[in-house]
Amino acid sequence: MKVIFSDIKSIFQKGLNAVVELINSLYAQIQELTEKNTMLKSANAQLEERIKELTEQKAKDSHNSSKPSSTDGMKKKTKSLRRKSNRTSGGQKGHKGTTLSMVSEPDKVERIRLNKCNVCSHTFLETEKTVEKRQIIDVIFKLYVTEYQVECGLCENCNHISKAGFPDFCKKKIQYGSGLKSLIVYLNKYQLLPLKRTAELCKDLFKLKISEASILNFSKEGYDKLEVFESACKEAIIKSNVMHNDESGGRCAKTLKWFQVASTKFLTHFAFHDNRGRKAMDDIGILPAFKGKSVHDFFKSYFKYTCEHVLCNAHLLRELIFEHEVRLQEWANKMIALLLEIKEEVDNAKIQVTANALSNEMIKGYEQAFDDIVNTGITDNPYNPKDPHKRGRPKQTTARNLLDRLKTHREKYLAFMYDFNVPFDNNLAERDIRMLKLYMKISGCFRTFTGASHFCRIRSYLSTIRKNDLNVLESIQNVFTGKPFIPNCAE
Repeated sequence: MKVIFSDIKSIFQKGLNAVVELINSLYAQIQELTEKNTMLKSANAQLEERIKELTEQKAKDSHNSSKPSSTDGMKKKTKSLRRKSNRTSGGQKGHKGTTLSMVSEPDKVERIRLNKCNVCSHTFLETEKTVEKRQIIDVIFKLYVTEYQVECGLCENCNHISKAGFPDFCKKKIQYGSGLKSLIVYLNKYQLLPLKRTAELCKDLFKLKISEASILNFSKEGYDKLEVFESACKEAIIKSNVMHNDESGGRCAKTLKWFQVASTKFLTHFAFHDNRGRKAMDDIGILPAFKGKSVHDFFKSYFKYTCEHVLCNAHLLRELIFEHEVRLQEWANKMIALLLEIKEEVDNAKIQVTANALSNEMIKGYEQAFDDIVNTGITDNPYNPKDPHKRGRPKQTTARNLLDRLKTHREKYLAFMYDFNVPFDNNLAERDIRMLKLYMKISGCFRTFTGASHFCRIRSYLSTIRKNDLNVLESIQNVFTGKPFIPNCAE
């Protein structure tokens, strides 16, 4: 009996050990699966976040971000934020139109004779005739060559051979004149024709073979003679009350460089620099000395200067559109409506009254509406809590970051209603710098830093000329004759 009991006990012990071993094995598998599940959940969360980022990135275009319209492709044109005007399309009542008119003194007159009557063929010999006129406006592509001849003579008194002096601008046996130089600089730097196409145009129009090196020499000559203009332009911008600033990247000598623009309603200054931020702005020298109101985007380098800062609402509207359309933030849509309402009120006030700002009552009402929308957004987008296992501040959503910025910089965004001299946006600087970007799009890049610097100074002059409603070709020719346009005061 004892033997049987011992056998049963042994069998039971073996079975128990097997069950324990199985339980331990299953427990280990459960732990392994739990760890894998945790890892998969983490990876899935990362993938979902990445998918969200890529989806939002794909949803960005020129109407809801700072991407240029050229990146929109062939998709449907984005909807404008401009409100419909009460005006009809076309010219408005009282608008003075222009039409092609006859000149009083034509360069050439072709008289077509009347010899006989159109009906009976009677000859007109002694009959007095009147004249009916028609004119054709055309151009003649022809080079104009002036030869200067100086007289030489032998003095009968001292036998010295004397000769008259050539004009100061006529220094070589044969050279290009200021008119041709100004036309070529106009084509290359204003109309943005590449060097090769500029040379081809001269050959086609004037049968003149001109090298690309000559075109570059004309640009260098213009650049050197515009040094006094650049100094005067920077000084005038520094003394202005309102200045626009912007920056944009560009390729030069196979590396990324940066365009910097500072402009007013009547002045433009471009510069080309290795850096984008404060070092570039310090080297250019305008922002460190400026004490007025600088209109710009939220690039933080601008805030390192002591001038008054105004933030661009066009950039803000694009951010708000993205938050509303892609992230479904309702407060963003309300803020868009408020900003456009304030802008419309300011535009109407500029026309109807002589005041320089909205009334205090309206300002307080709009400020309160602005704060209410921001507070609603903050309630809907609370701070993400800090993770005790991670260092640093917790990452916040773009909506929350935008709301914090609006709360901190309300006066900078609403500056246009406090002072009518302050614009609603920074579109002036963006329009100015667009021509530099267009040149980059046409030519691809600048080959040298020197060429980029030449382009910036000459383009600064051309943009300033256009803003002052002066003839561009004549103004370029004045540069080569030593009489460039010089701004002498701030706007």
